[in-house]
Amino acid sequence: MSESINRFIPVGDIRDSHEIIVDAPASVVFEAAAHFDIESVHAVRAIAWFRAKILGAPHSPMHGGLFEAMKQLGWVPLASTERRELVMGAVAKVAGELKIEAISTDGFLSAAGPDTVKMAWSVQAEPMTETITRLRTQTRVMACDGEARREFAAYWRRFSPGVPLIRRLLLRAVKREAERQFKAQATRLTSAATHAH
Repeated sequence: MSESINRFIPVGDIRDSHEIIVDAPASVVFEAAAHFDIESVHAVRAIAWFRAKILGAPHSPMHGGLFEAMKQLGWVPLASTERRELVMGAVAKVAGELKIEAISTDGFLSAAGPDTVKMAWSVQAEPMTETITRLRTQTRVMACDGEARREFAAYWRRFSPGVPLIRRLLLRAVKREAERQFKAQATRLTSAATHAH
């Protein structure tokens, strides 16, 4: 499966990737990810609280589905393949703290300047078979100049603890939800077929 994120940040100064195998069709998995309520995972809320209180990491409650929550934080859609993949991006100024700027989708590619970083995040539901899917998330960050690279590296060293665990917990939670939805669909279809006869 081609990765649309490569069109926006081919390499990146920072790369982070996580994946999990889900026993459900790709379309079901993607929709489960799109509408998943991050705040429903207690462990994720606890880690986010710890990072905010102990490390001083920025934290805002994320309401609605996952994709909608990303938009609330200032991320914009960059590319998508229906019920298979979504790439979102954000542009931020980094000078001691990270401040996401309001941009359009077109503005992502043209963004440049001192203390500027580009961030891309993707969700892919790659079908392995009709009922088995590889769910993958990727995050890439590219600094627009050397100073921004140094500033973001310092920011990442300070605030990255807990991030990989949060992403793994989210993937596991989405996996459970997608498999639950798929089993429920299968049960309804079986029941309908039984009653039809």
